[in-house]
Amino acid sequence: MGLYVDNLIIGFPCGDKAARAQIGVFLKEYTARFKCSEHVVPKLFCGMKVDRDFKARTLKLSMGHYIKEVSKKFLNASTKPFTTPVRTSPIDAFLKLDATEDEEKAAMRDKPYLSIMGCLLWIATTACPDIAYHASFLCQVMQSPSRAAYDASIAVLSYLDNTKELGITFDGNKPLLEVYTDASWLLSPKPFAGHVIMYCGATISYSARKLKIIPQSTAEAETAAYANAAKDLRFVLNVLHFLEGKCKTLVKIMCDNSATMSTIMKPGVTGRTKHYTNWL
Repeated sequence: MGLYVDNLIIGFPCGDKAARAQIGVFLKEYTARFKCSEHVVPKLFCGMKVDRDFKARTLKLSMGHYIKEVSKKFLNASTKPFTTPVRTSPIDAFLKLDATEDEEKAAMRDKPYLSIMGCLLWIATTACPDIAYHASFLCQVMQSPSRAAYDASIAVLSYLDNTKELGITFDGNKPLLEVYTDASWLLSPKPFAGHVIMYCGATISYSARKLKIIPQSTAEAETAAYANAAKDLRFVLNVLHFLEGKCKTLVKIMCDNSATMSTIMKPGVTGRTKHYTNWL
């Protein structure tokens, strides 16, 4: 059961008559206390459009309608359309974004930066994982954004407006579980780490945020990112176990750092890991 404020969505294993009966009991008691409308197959949930093709066994989630409304609010006719969330040539400029200087604060008071970031975060956590990193990065300067940070937020929103119908499509004919991790080490004192978990060819869980440690090597940063992905994967497996029964298939977590893979497969004391805590 997913609940957001006054929006409720319920899922249960297909063909499970006991689960359907249990949901019927819940809805009877729930609707006796709260006024609500019931829909057998959800079409729209919290701004997210749900398109299902039962014959092709596909399900698509998209935020096109919500993005369109947000774009009307913050973009104008002169806004440059973007095909990527960040300009590809001056990518270093994005990575060096910082809070505004004192002289810029007055000029930025009338800019709706916080409102834009609230919308971008909601879009990133629902059906647009491709901007998760960019939204997370821009949130670092929410307290006192610079003009460059504001322009970057407009660029991300312009990209979303240009790709609003892409969405995430699940293919029920390919029930494969995949996990990918990565980390950036020298980006800042606390680098970013990210992972994505895919099921049926589509993203179901993802993260792009600062690590809670200060790694001393790229191997340590990648290992921390790997650990975050493994914890998230455990939750996903628990959900799949509930929906589909026991999931006995071993899941590979893809990592592009050879030192991290060696550390995981052959744990031992090295120059990169001798400071690790060992509770065994």
